[in-house]
Amino acid sequence: MGNHRDAPVERARAAAAVIADESDAIHRGGRLTPAAHTAFVDADLFRTCAPVEVGGDACDLRDAAAIAGIVGRADVSAGWLFVQANASAYNFGPRLDADVARQVFATPSSAIAAGFPQGAPRADRVDGGYVVSGRWAFASGCLHASWFDARAVVYDGGERVTTRSGLFAMTSCLVPRDAVTITDTWDVAGMRGTGSQSYEMADVFVPAERTLPMWEMAPATASPVFRVPALTCAHVQFASLALGGAQSALDAFTELAQDKRAAQSRTPMREMATTHETLAVAHGKLRAAWAYQGWIVDLLMAAASTEGGVTLAERAEARLAVTSAMDTALDVVERLYRVAGTSGIFQSSPLHRRFQDLHVMSQQLFARPAHYENVGRYLLGLEHDRSVM
Repeated sequence: MGNHRDAPVERARAAAAVIADESDAIHRGGRLTPAAHTAFVDADLFRTCAPVEVGGDACDLRDAAAIAGIVGRADVSAGWLFVQANASAYNFGPRLDADVARQVFATPSSAIAAGFPQGAPRADRVDGGYVVSGRWAFASGCLHASWFDARAVVYDGGERVTTRSGLFAMTSCLVPRDAVTITDTWDVAGMRGTGSQSYEMADVFVPAERTLPMWEMAPATASPVFRVPALTCAHVQFASLALGGAQSALDAFTELAQDKRAAQSRTPMREMATTHETLAVAHGKLRAAWAYQGWIVDLLMAAASTEGGVTLAERAEARLAVTSAMDTALDVVERLYRVAGTSGIFQSSPLHRRFQDLHVMSQQLFARPAHYENVGRYLLGLEHDRSVM
């Protein structure tokens, strides 16, 4: 297994070889297996997007997106866990005080789980920090996380705090594992291995040095690596993950086609015209999507290196590319699944797992079809929602 003398992408390839062998067990167990978790730790993949000064690799968007695709090709759930953990490493690493960040990202097994607020989690200001209570769902990686991001509305003296724009102020509070209670709520058909359970806490004190306003940019003095908006950075990696999952489905279909003979047919699957057409169309669509993905990564990295940074126009381009990548991945896996016949319907089938994984993934907010309308409105100079660009 790799180490810090290897480049992050090379370490990811070594880990992916192990993860691919564990994919079925990850799905059935609803979490990373011990072997898959060890592969993550040995390759130091949980914190690779954190700054070097606090234990990470300061992995740039090109390498992070490549790793998401590599790990996603081995197992979609594992790829999702890579992106989620590193979204937090990217967000917190350059913004926390360096000593605090070194504590949070202390070892290769250090990982942050970030759930979606349920109801009205609150962070009440007190001397030295906040007292936090609430419940959060969809906490991918919570079963192996060492820290939890409790995103909550800020209260001061019993009143909700508002920002200059009039919105309620929200803060991210980092809470250690032993301060939360995890509830098993992750009963899903696909992406089971993410273990995206719910967690809750009541009246937990969080010192101010472990809190940050939600989703602000890294300091202006930070390396260009950290100047791509955090959500854009994560969502571009999700696009690579989706394409990696579709590539894995194509791998499974190609292997199946070598030996399968359909019931009541004298023609082997590999000799059928529908197989040839489906295989060629899938290759073409994925290659085009990967080229588009590479273009958007280059665009964002170039913009992040300029004084003005990533603009709304570039964020809109990224949103369009991410949504398109998810659609392409779905189209490919559905075509393959349809032609594979009953061989693809069993839980043991890698093609079935990818079909389920990508359909669950497509329901997430980052790549819903409504983004096309919003980007289209932007392109026409009409009123649009900047917050989801």
